[in-house]
Amino acid sequence: MIRTIIVDDEPNAVKLIENALVKHINNIRIVAKAYSLHEAEAIINANDFDLLLLDIDLVDGTGFDLLEKIQNRNFSLIFITAYNQHAIKAFKYSAVDYLLKPLNIRELIAAIDKISQRKKETGFEMDAIQSLLANLQSTHPNKLAVNAQSETVFVDVKDVVRLESYGNYTKVYFNDKSHIVSSKTLGDYENMLREDSFFRCHYSHMININYVKKYMRKDGLTLILKDGSVIPVSTRRKDEFERFVKRFTL
Repeated sequence: MIRTIIVDDEPNAVKLIENALVKHINNIRIVAKAYSLHEAEAIINANDFDLLLLDIDLVDGTGFDLLEKIQNRNFSLIFITAYNQHAIKAFKYSAVDYLLKPLNIRELIAAIDKISQRKKETGFEMDAIQSLLANLQSTHPNKLAVNAQSETVFVDVKDVVRLESYGNYTKVYFNDKSHIVSSKTLGDYENMLREDSFFRCHYSHMININYVKKYMRKDGLTLILKDGSVIPVSTRRKDEFERFVKRFTL
C-alpha cells in the first residue's frame, strides 16, 4: 500500500488528484492533505508516508522550502507544477519526477505506477532530493543523477570528462579515470547537458569543453582531452563546434 500525502494550495486540484488516485489505483491510501507549507510540515512530521505529491507554489512558501525542512525521511516524490524552466532542468538532472499543470490524469497514474514498480534503492529518494535542492541554488545544475543498471549515482557535473554511446547505453567518464555505464542514451544526456559546457561532437561522443586540451584540424577535426582521450569531431558538426568553442575563448 502506497501511503500518500497531497500538498497543494488549490482545493480543487487536491480533490482532482484524490479522486483520480482512489478511482484508478488500488494500492494507494491518502494519509493526509495539506493546503499550505505550515500545514504540510505539521502533517509530514506526524505521519508515516511513502509518496509525497507536492506543488511548487504554496500560499506561504514553496515546495522547495518544505523539502528543506524534512530530515532523515526516505520517500518518493512527484512535483506538480506550472512550467518553470529552471526548476524542470533541475528535476531532470536530479532524476526527480514531475508533472505539469494543468494535470493530466493519465500521466499522474503512469508516474505513480512507475514508482510502485521501481525497485527501491536505499537512500535514493533522499539523495535525489538533496541533489535537487543543490541544483536549484545555481544557475546551472551542478549535480547529475547517472542511472546505472542496479543503482543511481549522483555525481558532480564538473567531474564528467566525456560521454560515449554504448549501444542503447552510455559510458560516462570522470576525471578520476573511472566510468559508469548508464542506462540512458547519449541523446538523453545531450538534451540535459547541451546548454552547459558539453558538446556532442560526434554521433558517438559528447565532451566537456573544460577537459579539451587542444584540437587539431589535420585530416578533419580531432580533439585531444586532458586525460589523453582522442575524440573525433564529425564533418557535419565541425562548424558548430568552432562556434561553440568561441564561447569559451578569451
